[in-house]
Amino acid sequence: MNVDVEVTGKYYDELKDEDLCSCGYCKEYRRQVRAAYPEVSVYLDGIGIDIGKPSESMYWDVDPDGLVDFTAYYWVFGEIGNFEHKIGDVHIYTDHNIHFNVPALVAAVDRSQHFMLAVSTIRINTGIRRE
Repeated sequence: MNVDVEVTGKYYDELKDEDLCSCGYCKEYRRQVRAAYPEVSVYLDGIGIDIGKPSESMYWDVDPDGLVDFTAYYWVFGEIGNFEHKIGDVHIYTDHNIHFNVPALVAAVDRSQHFMLAVSTIRINTGIRRE
């Protein structure tokens, strides 16, 4: 994986809150993830990614007390390849199987190479209780 850190960082700098999902789970993810996973945040910052601005954050396990397991996806600019990295229990990898619509902000960037980086499993206590 060869990341264009400058272009990736510019993309995240230009993302606004209204560009992101507004559901309660995603809001809590964005609010807590940086403090809950500081090492992952620092690593992603190093390649231009703002951990608090995922392109998509999918929750796939919610316990009755509000503890939620997420996989978050981030746009990255540069040359794709096979990439895997672990920080503690968090797995960071290129995901060749996920296909999201390319947002206008991504399409407008003057680079043709972009791909998704997945970050999993991020566990956040959302406080949103499930019955």
